[in-house]
Amino acid sequence: MKLLMYKNIVGVVEDEKIEEKYCGKLLIEGVACFYGSTKKELIEDFKQIVNDYLEFCKIDNKEPDLVEIIK
Repeated sequence: MKLLMYKNIVGVVEDEKIEEKYCGKLLIEGVACFYGSTKKELIEDFKQIVNDYLEFCKIDNKEPDLVEIIK
């Protein structure tokens, strides 16, 4: 398992491909998945789904599920 972070939103990516695609999901309340045939495509889709999620939160007047790193 691998983690991606963009704009304080975290995604979890499975190590193995499913049906020839990498897949992952955002660590948020609800379900938001992202996919890619290559790692580059996966990262691009991850960033797009994060932007879509943040836009949805803004429209719905909802606080996004941001990750805070404890130091």
